[in-house]
Amino acid sequence: MLIDKQKFIDLWQTTLKPLLEADGTTGMHGAPMQEIEENWTIIKRLDENPPLNTIIELGVCQGGGLKVWEQILPQNKQSLLIGVDWGPNILWDWANSPVDIRIVKGDTHAEDTRLQVKNILHERGDRKVDFLFIDAQHHPADVEKDMIDYGGFVRDNGIIGLHDVRLSRSFWSKITGGSRNSDGTYTTDPEVAAVEHAVFHTEEIKISTSTGIFWKLPNQTVIKFKET
Repeated sequence: MLIDKQKFIDLWQTTLKPLLEADGTTGMHGAPMQEIEENWTIIKRLDENPPLNTIIELGVCQGGGLKVWEQILPQNKQSLLIGVDWGPNILWDWANSPVDIRIVKGDTHAEDTRLQVKNILHERGDRKVDFLFIDAQHHPADVEKDMIDYGGFVRDNGIIGLHDVRLSRSFWSKITGGSRNSDGTYTTDPEVAAVEHAVFHTEEIKISTSTGIFWKLPNQTVIKFKET
């Protein structure tokens, strides 16, 4: 396993939760925006889908999620973690991490920001990304643009995570076939579930605001990623 579950829970309680409690002035917080079990499910999927050496997070905010990703990567400078945010304010000492962490300051939608990410990957031998976590702006059009702009960096069969699916429901439904009823409840119709997996493999972690997981299968045609 990438990290022992108890160690992960201890990390959450001793490192990430204090970030949340210490940040009482900004209206934001330093802990991850997900629930413990939500993040743990993501980690399990990454563990089932090796290798994991390179991660990009869009929307690092104050670095709680970034700390989680740092902990599940191999603890050496061969590991690469890129965080992108228009105004990052990371509340832990990321510069002294055993992992190679690069912080890119800029709007994820700006071409210059995307080129900075591309140049970092090029510097590291045109490395492909094992996991892309999209947690920047949550409007469906914004999420779709981030996926198109950065998804091309992800290796075939790599994973793309979308946080706050409840806020980008129309985009998630567009790429999965939809799984939520008009009253907000989730369908149990097996025919609908089959549609969701007919084009490519996806999973929705239905905890809190929901996280969507998308496996980047090489033969899918629903999303045309930008050339890298």
